[in-house]
Amino acid sequence: MKTMVDHLEKMERDEETKELIRTWKKYVYCFEAVEMETEGHLVDQIWPTTTELCGACGKVPTSSTCLIPPLSWEWMGPLFARVLLSDSPNLAKLGLYRFLIGDAGVASFATISQMSAHDNTGQGKIGKGTRKKNVSGSRKRQPAQLSLVSPSFVINILFRSYDSILHSVGTSLHVDEKGKTTVEDVVPRLKSFIKDYITAIHAENPEFLGDFLAELLGEQCICTLRPRAITLAFVSVGSALQSSSDIRLPFPRDDVIKAAVDCLNREFASGGFFPTIRESVLKNFALILSRTSASSGKVAPALVLSVLNLFPSPLLIESEPGEKLSQREIGQKMMANMLCSWILNIGDTLGVWAAEAGSACASMYVHGELLPFEEQTAGNHIHMGKEEKKMGSAIVKLCALAGSHANSPATSGMLWPAINRGLSQANFFNMSEPQLPIPQKAKAQVSRALTLLEHGCIQKVINGMGHGELVMDKRGSMLPPPPEIESQISSAVRVILSQIQPNTVTLTAESLPFIADELRSGTARWCGSLKNISKAFPSSVVMEQTANKLLEESLESLQASQDDASTEGIAKKAKAITLLYASLACGGEYDSNEATNSIIETCQRVLKCTLTASNGDDESSKHVDAVRDLFLYSKWSSLAYLVPMTFSDGRDNSIALHNFHEQVLTTAMESLRVDLVQIPQIFITNTLQPLFETVLSAAKLSVELIRRNEGLKEGVALSSYSGHIHKIVVSLLAIVSQTPRRSYPTKMFMVNAICSLLFRPSLVMNEYKANLEVESSLNDQDDTNRPIRSAFRNFVKMAGTNRPHIIKTVIASISSAWLGPSEGEGEVAWHGLGAIPFRQDIVDLVAFKEDRISESASYQGRSISLVNEGVDDIIGAGDILHVPSNTDELSVVRGFLLVFFSKLPDPGKGLNERVLKDLLHYAILRVLDSMCDTEKGSWGGSSPNDREFRVLQDNSVVASTVPIGALRHR
Repeated sequence: MKTMVDHLEKMERDEETKELIRTWKKYVYCFEAVEMETEGHLVDQIWPTTTELCGACGKVPTSSTCLIPPLSWEWMGPLFARVLLSDSPNLAKLGLYRFLIGDAGVASFATISQMSAHDNTGQGKIGKGTRKKNVSGSRKRQPAQLSLVSPSFVINILFRSYDSILHSVGTSLHVDEKGKTTVEDVVPRLKSFIKDYITAIHAENPEFLGDFLAELLGEQCICTLRPRAITLAFVSVGSALQSSSDIRLPFPRDDVIKAAVDCLNREFASGGFFPTIRESVLKNFALILSRTSASSGKVAPALVLSVLNLFPSPLLIESEPGEKLSQREIGQKMMANMLCSWILNIGDTLGVWAAEAGSACASMYVHGELLPFEEQTAGNHIHMGKEEKKMGSAIVKLCALAGSHANSPATSGMLWPAINRGLSQANFFNMSEPQLPIPQKAKAQVSRALTLLEHGCIQKVINGMGHGELVMDKRGSMLPPPPEIESQISSAVRVILSQIQPNTVTLTAESLPFIADELRSGTARWCGSLKNISKAFPSSVVMEQTANKLLEESLESLQASQDDASTEGIAKKAKAITLLYASLACGGEYDSNEATNSIIETCQRVLKCTLTASNGDDESSKHVDAVRDLFLYSKWSSLAYLVPMTFSDGRDNSIALHNFHEQVLTTAMESLRVDLVQIPQIFITNTLQPLFETVLSAAKLSVELIRRNEGLKEGVALSSYSGHIHKIVVSLLAIVSQTPRRSYPTKMFMVNAICSLLFRPSLVMNEYKANLEVESSLNDQDDTNRPIRSAFRNFVKMAGTNRPHIIKTVIASISSAWLGPSEGEGEVAWHGLGAIPFRQDIVDLVAFKEDRISESASYQGRSISLVNEGVDDIIGAGDILHVPSNTDELSVVRGFLLVFFSKLPDPGKGLNERVLKDLLHYAILRVLDSMCDTEKGSWGGSSPNDREFRVLQDNSVVASTVPIGALRHR
């Protein structure tokens, strides 16, 4: 190409042609430079020329004899791409920065106007040096408008360039301007560029908007860029749309949306999108959809459902006036509003298409016209495929969003007809009588109707009276649902219970493992369905009567099969314990007139219930192995409901309850040691969670009993206090240690619950007082009689420096407990007394520094579905301290300690002498000693100098609470 340009330059041409030839020659020279040079300061010299070339793009020659094509963006794009996608990350970062600030040849109208106003005749230089002047001294050429850039270049080159430097050299760089060095970051520049670009093409090239959206949602963007680059692309576009309400995007083609959904599903399933960036992508995707305009109602409902499947459930967030929502809930509420705007605006009339589509999809889904029926299993057990579940959830979301419009029919009116049609086949299912084979189509329709019912309950659109509302009578009691709704609930409960108990298959050695597999996979799902329906219809008479009757029958059956070790007895025992869990999950309760002792006896009966094979009977042993994990899961899930019922105001028997709590802890430890080791690893988490909740409930009740009886003075000596708490701590920590690493959210839920229970002012002070007289020295580090301190140290060891979420949870709870009760006892102030036994731990944590953890590697908290959600209401949550919002993320632990010290009373104004002498004086002197000890290595993952600086900072805060004279006296 260079040879051709040189040849053309020697020929006689008119002036316009010569100018065009010179332009192409400059283009060739620039391309040569970027091909040959890899040094930033050399490539940096081509930008004035590329600015001139961009200005020449699109200029068509007026002469009819000129056969040389004009320069266009199709030629400039590869030139810039050679720099932006360079093998040298530093060169790519420099080129990207120059391009984004307008030095490379394209800029926004505002930037061009600013350049003209200031008559900028030079450019900044990267690295050391001074501002470089234009050699010719002529006025610098102005960049071309951003609308010149093609959408494919923005997505496939700019964001790919950002992706390449993000994980290699980072996004920040130093820029020298007039001898002053500043730090610039590419990320805000890229966001600003996208905002200006969308504004420019909306004003000058509106047809580019559709191409840009297709590129953004295309496979080249979502499936080839890494998660952070994809997130920045969506966030940048979302920010641009939020800055201008006038920008409307053309509705993407069906194939574009389908490709985007498929790519996002694939990327989300890969695990690269951790929760926070996944939420960010979905939120901005919803915003993009809300700004699209569908010119007609010809949008495939299946396409809309596939989009809704991407979003979490429940989609709608309800809140009372004045209720404070978390940031995640606020974001989800905004996301639901944007999806609602998108769906309601499909079609010619607002909300009409959405209402019609929601009702039609629900009916077609149940009848199998929207999605082919899944292959059902043999027998009368219902099988629900993954795609069917997702489709049912999406249909409920569509109906919920459609029903939010004032002029649309209610959501319940779209769902109940389809649910009614499906549950009309429920007569095939019978709990007490042998069933005939059920037609495959009937099983599928009932299963899909149950899916719509359950997700309608989760979305809170068909709960209460059947239309999402609870109605109260004059006395404030909830009215039961109408008879037609009660009939549907009755049919649903009958079907679900028929799926939980294996009463339709002959109990043989061949069939029992099959039944166990069915129950193992279905029990949790069906009991979860019962919980959701029960929670949605709390005033349902049918649910209450069915649950209580089933509770009574299952307990009788469990007692009858207690000592039966035959194969049939094992099956009956597994069935009874499973139905017991099911009855409790759907709201089964003891009569309010029952004595507490009878509930304790029932719990003790369930605790003693075990699966034992007949001696020497191999067939019996195989039966036990087949149903062991199901039996243990149902047993401990049942106890998670039953144990909280043993505690009732005014009727509690301290001795009986205390002995019962001890029995729960002993049985739990025995189950951990003997039973759970025989469960396949893949199922162990399912059993550990209800086991933990049961132990936690017993521990909470025990702690409350200690508080009410002032140290268990009724029959239980105060000297046994430490041993009892030690047993609680050992039991809870043993369950945490057994939880597999892959179940980290469950483990973190356990850590939070343990901290909330153990690190309370009353328990910390009881431990301090129980050891005050028998302790020979405050320097005693033996944790035998200090279970609370032992738990604290176990958590600190578990956290290390690379699990900051654990250490923050622990220190937030324990620092509040150290402050003690809000009031003193007699003339002695309690504030800070509980921290004295922890004084060496406090000294060790004064200079603690968390490791810097990348966001992708950090723990992304997510909620855990509790077996019994009422367990937290026993004694309430514990208090925690809070640090200022601007606390450095690597010094949060120190922040909590400093907040604790700052909240102690002033010396002479309520500060206990023991706290002053044994805690504050001790901490200051030990910290000073550590600063003087030059032999110590790094502390908390940092250098000794950094450690000493942090120690000095903290010492100044601690010392500010101590009189100088008192410290000098020490």
